[in-house]
Amino acid sequence: MISSEKYKDILEEIPICCVDLLIHEGKKILLIKRNEEPEKNKWALIGGRIHKKESLINAVKRKAFEEIGCEIEIEKFLGVYETVFDKGSFEDLKTGIHTINMTYLARLKNPKEEIKVDSTSSEYKWFNKIEKNIAIAVQKVIKDSKILD
Repeated sequence: MISSEKYKDILEEIPICCVDLLIHEGKKILLIKRNEEPEKNKWALIGGRIHKKESLINAVKRKAFEEIGCEIEIEKFLGVYETVFDKGSFEDLKTGIHTINMTYLARLKNPKEEIKVDSTSSEYKWFNKIEKNIAIAVQKVIKDSKILD
């Protein structure tokens, strides 16, 4: 694990490799409401950075468990997406955040399992349509997935 200060320095210099998950159940998708920048108070995908020597699949499973306390079944790879934000989790970040996101479609292993969001989110919600408070980058992933068509 790297220190917060070192991570901030890395964010200032290079893009970060991340995984994102679009979790669905039929024609509904699960999103979390972010407590932190970037995209604070917007509905977002579950996801985050990949650790050194961690496979993409293990990162996807880890992020699901960390952020909602559930195991998932990966259905397929949706694609690579890119995000650039002026703000980040560090208030004094000068260059913003640039992420490259390997994005996967998944289902909850047990749809009846209780979802418990971690401290990075305030709540979760199942959506059956795209609403305006869903982050723009997330809207693109949802449209590309065709889940809500």
